[in-house]
Amino acid sequence: MTARTAIAATSAALAPACLAAALWLAATAPAPAPVAAQEGAGNPARGRIVYEANCVHCHRKDGAGGVKVTATAPPARSFATARFWRGRSDSQLHRAIAVGFPKSGMVAWKDLLKPQQIRDVVAYLRVAFQPR
Repeated sequence: MTARTAIAATSAALAPACLAAALWLAATAPAPAPVAAQEGAGNPARGRIVYEANCVHCHRKDGAGGVKVTATAPPARSFATARFWRGRSDSQLHRAIAVGFPKSGMVAWKDLLKPQQIRDVVAYLRVAFQPR
């Protein structure tokens, strides 16, 4: 077995455990404190909590991505580049999170997160990673 196939096998074996850990973290995370925000607008502070509980496993805390969920999948997208943000709307980001990318191993979060939580994550992504 080559090092490359060993890494691929390990990644494939760890993917279900990572997903299970993310789901457990999401279920056990404390509820964010209520904040005065416009109804429907994303709240970056709440989004950070959701991101850290569910997204860092693949996209990393710094948004650099690069983690492969399965051996044949492309690495998780980096949010830390100007190229990623070029022409990217909030509705595109919301849809990507909601429906996922099955070929990459990213799950559809619409059944796991509330729509407001997805809006909060979008707001956090913009505040934390979009180049200024």
